[in-house]
Amino acid sequence: HDPSSSPSLKRPRYADNPLILRMPPSPQFDVRSTADAVAADLCALVAEQDGWEPYKTRRGVRIERCRAAALHRWRAYGSIDAPLLTVVEAASKVASRPDWDPMCAEGRLVEEAGTVESASYSVAWWVFKGVMGLVNARDMCVAMTVKEVRPGVWVTASRSIEHPACPEVPGNVRGRCDIAGLQLRANKAGGTDVTYVAAVDPKGWLPKVLVNLGAGKGAFCIDFLRSYVATGQRGRWSAAEAETHAADECM
Repeated sequence: HDPSSSPSLKRPRYADNPLILRMPPSPQFDVRSTADAVAADLCALVAEQDGWEPYKTRRGVRIERCRAAALHRWRAYGSIDAPLLTVVEAASKVASRPDWDPMCAEGRLVEEAGTVESASYSVAWWVFKGVMGLVNARDMCVAMTVKEVRPGVWVTASRSIEHPACPEVPGNVRGRCDIAGLQLRANKAGGTDVTYVAAVDPKGWLPKVLVNLGAGKGAFCIDFLRSYVATGQRGRWSAAEAETHAADECM
C-alpha cells in the first residue's frame, strides 16, 4: 500500500459504507467543537515547558512524561523521512489504523462530520490490545480532526465522546481519551518531525500505578508510523520489548 496515493487531504473522500452514520449537527452532539478543542489543547501541550521530564529514548523515539496528575501525560518526538502530506495522510486513516499500529486491533469510521477549509472531522472507533498484557481490550469512541493549524503544521487530534452509533461492546472496556494525537511539521531535510501527545484513562479495575506502567508504550506509534510510511508494512512490538518497557517503568 502506498500512503501517498490516497485522496487529497483538503477534501477527504470515504468509500460508501453502511456503517458510517451521517447526521446533521445538534447541540447535544457537536463533533467539530469537541475536535477543535482537543486540537487546541494538543498544540498547547506540545509547547508546554513546565512539568515534563525525560523518560526514555528507544526505536528512534524520545519520550517525556508529566506526573502532575495521578494518570501521567505523555509526549514524544521523532522524525519520519517522508514528505509532510504523505505522513499526514497515513496518520489520519481511521479504519486502516490496524494496518500500521500493532496495538490497534480494529478500527471503524462511525461518522463523517464534514470539512471546513483545511480541516476534516469524523467520529472514530478503535480497539486497542497489547498495550498491557494484564488487561482486556479497550475501545474508544472519539471525535477526531485532521487539520492544518498553520502553514506547514498539521495535527491529528482525538477526544472521547458518546455517539448513538458507537455503543459499548460486550467484552471490551470503554476507555476515556482526554487527548491523543500528533503534531506533524515539515522539516528542512524534506521529511516530517512528529510530536505525540496523550492523556488516556483505560478505565476498568486497574489501579493508576499499573495504568502508568503501560501507557507510555503508545508513544512508539511514531516508529510504527515511520515503518508503515517507508515500507507499507505493519509495525511490530515484540514480547521482549514489552517486558523491557515494564521493567524500565518499575525501576
